Amino acid sequence: MLDTLNLDQLRVLVAIADLGSFSAAARHLRRAQSAISHAIQNLEQALGLPLFDRSGWKPAFTAEGRRLLQEARAVLAQTEQLKARARSLREGRPATLGLVVDAMVPSAWLAAGVTAFQQAWPGVQLSLRTELSGAVLGKVLDGSHGVGLVLGLQGPQPGLQWLRLGQLPIVPVAVLGHPLSGQSGLRAVDLREHTQVVLAEAAAGGGPSDPSGPAGHLGPVEPQGPLFQVHAERVLLTSDLRTLRALVLDGAGWGFVPRHAVQQALDAGQLVTLDLADSVLGKPCLPLHWVQLSDGPPNPAAAWWQGRALAPQSH
Repeated sequence: MLDTLNLDQLRVLVAIADLGSFSAAARHLRRAQSAISHAIQNLEQALGLPLFDRSGWKPAFTAEGRRLLQEARAVLAQTEQLKARARSLREGRPATLGLVVDAMVPSAWLAAGVTAFQQAWPGVQLSLRTELSGAVLGKVLDGSHGVGLVLGLQGPQPGLQWLRLGQLPIVPVAVLGHPLSGQSGLRAVDLREHTQVVLAEAAAGGGPSDPSGPAGHLGPVEPQGPLFQVHAERVLLTSDLRTLRALVLDGAGWGFVPRHAVQQALDAGQLVTLDLADSVLGKPCLPLHWVQLSDGPPNPAAAWWQGRALAPQSH
């Protein structure tokens, strides 16, 4: 009968699989080998299936046993998650955390952070959303997300805690063969006549590309927020990092792009880094900030992200 099944039996089953034998599981669990055998016999009786073939000198998993082993692991993992959630509730720790992230944040750095967060806060359900920088701030300000990770030129804003975590290198690039690609020491006047692709967030109500928009601009009308390093008279605006990269790769224009987004294309020789004069290039980096509501309740799970500095290798 299934009501005789218990978690201890499942832990014994997993220990045998991980350690390779009944005797090794007994030593690891600090039990007599007979107790291990008894637990497995009771589990087999509860499930109504043989989990081990005992015809050889050493018990071996049956096909059914191997399949049910995966289910046992899942049940134990869910049990640990349930215990962690309960512990969080007892200690007054948050059960969920909404994290909204700028689309330009390097995915490898973000993935490593999410993995580390899950290990540090196993009882907290993380809800992850990707937006452009202006929308990141909006999602934090409206209370729908507890933490924002935003890249850009915005400064501290009323109602938000603001902490710098690092900076993201931005490189001026163009497709191989672009008129600017073979020149050195490019000045602002050299860039002016060549279409520049710029990442910008459309203002509320902004529509698709509209050649009849403001003079010299294609794309969303009236972008929100400051634009990064705009030097051309004719600018092609896009609100998506992948589209920005694709437009530059297709030769629609040159642009400043996060290095991590174009490193592969640079290595393959599809794109080249433009040689800008120091007076034009400056220090092309966008700062990464952690943001949270200033008057929000203390949230240690949210504050954990304050320590996730943008590592140089993530650039």
